[in-house]
Amino acid sequence: MHSATSLFIVNLAVADILITLLNTPFTLVRTCKTHVLHLARVTTTIHI
Repeated sequence: MHSATSLFIVNLAVADILITLLNTPFTLVRTCKTHVLHLARVTTTIHI
């Protein structure tokens, strides 16, 4: 169970989880800002 291959796979899994946890909030904020700005431009264009 503690072979080099299984430790390598566990290491990759932990790295993937950490990258996901650290990257997701920033990506979510960037995506929301982009969509809000786009929505603001669309609604401004419609009202003018």
